[in-house]
This record gives sequence, C-alpha cells and structure tokens, in this order.
Amino acid sequence: MFQSPSRKRFKTLCREQGLQSQQVLDQLVDLYVASQGAVLHGPGHSMPPSPVPLPEETTSELIERIERLECDDREFVHAFEVLIHRVEALESRIGPPSDEPKHKPKP
Repeated sequence: MFQSPSRKRFKTLCREQGLQSQQVLDQLVDLYVASQGAVLHGPGHSMPPSPVPLPEETTSELIERIERLECDDREFVHAFEVLIHRVEALESRIGPPSDEPKHKPKP
C-alpha cells in the first residue's frame, strides 16, 4: 500500500518513542476537535488559535492548588514577621551583633 513520506516518518517516530501510531492519532483527533481545528492554524494565519478547554476537574484542581499556595504564602509571611519581631526583641535585650547592621523591613 502507498504511504506518503510524512506518514512513514510519523510511524517511524511513534515506533522510536514506543508509541502506537493509532493512539497518537486518536489524541491528535481529540486535540483537533477540542480546539475546533485551531490547533492547525500556524503563524501568519488570519484566525488565532483558540485555547484548548481544560476538563472541569483539572480547572477546579488548579484553582484549589493556587488557593493553597496563596494561603501557604500568607502563613510564611506571618511566620517571618513573628521571627523578625522576636529577633528584634532579643536584640533590644542583649544588643545587636556588633558586626551586622540591624534589619530594616521594606515598606
């Protein structure tokens, strides 16, 4: 059966990567449909590609992870503020180190 050079290179690449070409094609079809064909629009095309929609569970998981990171960040900031306050209290009792300047928080 006749095969184009592109199809031969595709099958060779899939084989080299240990993938079945039919599975790769199925994933490409899914991507094409999800993007409404925009995945094939290259640079210079008049219509920019639309973003590939994420599944609802992926979106909600990402939002949850971002919220957790923001919460952790606030906790770290609070912990550092407490530590700085304690160091300043200790320095006021025993005096600052003679070889280091006192910490000045940024406004």
